[in-house]
Amino acid sequence: MKLQDTLHSMITGEDFEAWIDSKARKARNILGVGETNMDFAQDYPDLSNWRFKRLTDMGVHTVGIDIVQENAQEAKRQGFDFRSADIEKAATMQDALGDEKFDLILLLDVTEHLSNCGLALENLRERLTPKGQIIISTPTPWYFRDMIRILTGRKAGIYYDHTNFITEEHIRVLAKRHGLKVVASDTVNFNVHTNGLQRFILRTLKSLNNQLMNHYVFVLERRK
Repeated sequence: MKLQDTLHSMITGEDFEAWIDSKARKARNILGVGETNMDFAQDYPDLSNWRFKRLTDMGVHTVGIDIVQENAQEAKRQGFDFRSADIEKAATMQDALGDEKFDLILLLDVTEHLSNCGLALENLRERLTPKGQIIISTPTPWYFRDMIRILTGRKAGIYYDHTNFITEEHIRVLAKRHGLKVVASDTVNFNVHTNGLQRFILRTLKSLNNQLMNHYVFVLERRK
């Protein structure tokens, strides 16, 4: 099932961020996981392009957690509600969040860094309100530029800290095993700034095979 409120219109990172904003406006509280990136101070020197700040500025109660304690502390120093926790360790989540529940959990470009995705999903499921959702983004194994690299005898561009790829088939199995279900899925290309020609090319590639984009997007809910 495609994302019902976008249905092929989501092509670039700009489209994705606009969609995230629309989801955030409907939530009372949001949990952002790993929103500081690996080098927070370097990546967001003035915070102007930081998604977490944008969501906080919308007036939604937004809480962040990060496994990198220094990043969480820096975000907190900047005035944001950020805490240190490891989503693969329920005890650290309990210490950081107590009994808090969330309408929307953002797990964006995080699963590919994990050692145990299933355990992380199970821990996050316990943080959902009854109708809450987890939004996941993660790289696809079949990004068209990587396919070109492989076909021309080069290695695919895999980030050094990534431990896995999760396809749509994988996420459905993981969700089912850990008390969740996939209610929507799509793909997007996270190159934020594109001109008209590039957007046309990306849309054409997606229409041929949506897995040629560089990221999956999944929406998960509790299994009843």
